[in-house]
Amino acid sequence: MLDAEARTLLDLMDKAVQDGRPKLHTLPYAVGRKAVDKMSEDSEAEPLAVGEIDDGAFAGPGGEIRFRHYTPFNAAEGPLPTLIYYHGGGFVIGNIETHDSTCRRLSNKSHCQVISIDYRLSPVARASLPGADRGRRGGVPPYPRQRRRLQRRC
Repeated sequence: MLDAEARTLLDLMDKAVQDGRPKLHTLPYAVGRKAVDKMSEDSEAEPLAVGEIDDGAFAGPGGEIRFRHYTPFNAAEGPLPTLIYYHGGGFVIGNIETHDSTCRRLSNKSHCQVISIDYRLSPVARASLPGADRGRRGGVPPYPRQRRRLQRRC
């Protein structure tokens, strides 16, 4: 059985095609990205409050990689469990902005700190899989200052 929210999304997508909109997979990637970003922006609810949000970046093998660090609302003192989040989008669409509300919910409901990684997207980046940006350090930022900032609550 399909989740009710997923069914609603699929129905809306079918209606959009019936109304003359092209299917996402038929669009050039740059046009599809803009369409998904706009759709995400238009459907985004008021962001949930979280304890803290920290944006940053670290050097990756193909250039700078942005991340967003979420601390849950009413977080306990001391170390927190950590969830590393790689957004959806088939490695072609999506970013840390389009998945912001998801990461906020994950952080608050799981009582974990969430680190959302904004990996490079295909087809511009030859190796766009989230793991390709990990380099030899397994996704850990290579610079001590950035590592300390992320580990302060670990």
